[in-house]
Amino acid sequence: MLFSRHLPLVFGVASLTVLGWSLSAQAQTYDRDRPQLNQPAQPPDRVVPMPGTSVTSATTLTTEPATTPELETTKIDNSQIAQVDSADVGRAVLGGSSYVGIAANIGLDGDTDLGDSNFAVISKIGLPANFSLRPSAVFGGDTVFLIPLTYDISLPGVDVIDAALPISPYIGGGVAIASGDDSQTDFLLTGGVDFPLTNQFTATAGVNVAFFEETSIGLLLGVGYNFPGF
Repeated sequence: MLFSRHLPLVFGVASLTVLGWSLSAQAQTYDRDRPQLNQPAQPPDRVVPMPGTSVTSATTLTTEPATTPELETTKIDNSQIAQVDSADVGRAVLGGSSYVGIAANIGLDGDTDLGDSNFAVISKIGLPANFSLRPSAVFGGDTVFLIPLTYDISLPGVDVIDAALPISPYIGGGVAIASGDDSQTDFLLTGGVDFPLTNQFTATAGVNVAFFEETSIGLLLGVGYNFPGF
């Protein structure tokens, strides 16, 4: 009779115990499913590799490497580069190429070798500003040396103003030296024309007037070989 009197109380305590255990299990399940607030969320498209595993995500494989910034290059202004005059000593001037050659001297007047028909060696050395030095030697009984400084004239073209005709007249003066027993050194006037035959050869003709005690006049007709590289 005593057990039957306390039976409802036993059933009540058992029911409360079962209900408490159920609530505790649900709370633990909810805690496991809820995201932890102290852990940073990972981006959905990023794969974090675990130790001992290899990355197979396409996003990771296609990530472009960091590019190295290109080095800046300094551009050189051509206007700041010093221009070298193309008419240096020995270089071709507007009047034509420098050359060395041979010529025939046709004597026109005088009692020196310049006034007689003789063999001659001629040359032209280009200088800046259209000037040239033209040393020559007329060989005979008493060699005559001619050392004139000439100005080479560039003639404008027929159709194009900026173009120059191949022919190049020159005029100038210097000294004439007659060797021998009666050696003389006097003033020389010269004038003539150069005409390029090819890239290697130039034809020339000029008149030389040497004011010795008796004026000597000679006509030089020759061909010169242009200096290589000029």
